[in-house]
Amino acid sequence: AFKKNLANRRRADGGETILEQSATADSQGNGRIERRIGIIEGIIRTIKVSIERRYGIQLPVEHDIMAWIVKYAGDLLTHFKEGIDGQTAFHRLKGIPSKMKAVPFGETVLFQPLKTERMRSLDKTSDRFFDGIWLGVNNSNGATFVGTKDGVYESRSIRRKSDDLKHDVEVLDSM
Repeated sequence: AFKKNLANRRRADGGETILEQSATADSQGNGRIERRIGIIEGIIRTIKVSIERRYGIQLPVEHDIMAWIVKYAGDLLTHFKEGIDGQTAFHRLKGIPSKMKAVPFGETVLFQPLKTERMRSLDKTSDRFFDGIWLGVNNSNGATFVGTKDGVYESRSIRRKSDDLKHDVEVLDSM
């Protein structure tokens, strides 16, 4: 119904839509897409298992960090997977190679939020760095996403913690 409705709307606008359907469960008919989905699923599984091992926990699929894992898996492909032309998708899109710097996904870090009301309300002697979980990079401005109990913040100032403090389960669970 959706496809026919779309085709009718395109026809009314003077365009043409040719409806195509691949056979049910025909993964060969959708080869490239199926391979990409398989790659993304593998990256998601790898990141999830890595977090579980580093933190010594079972990460439920409903945890808020799972949505960020999916985003980060896509970012990894965009920034680092080279095509047959030897360039990444980021390089083809922006015309320059990616300079993405990354902390291991899900690591507990100290971060300073971008200038927000939270930062403006602090007096001069207050701590400017807070605990959070590293969630990736904002592709539009290069800032880092950090998850906290109060939500997700953007930051340009990240400090990694010592090995014994990198995987704070309380900070992860409070996210």
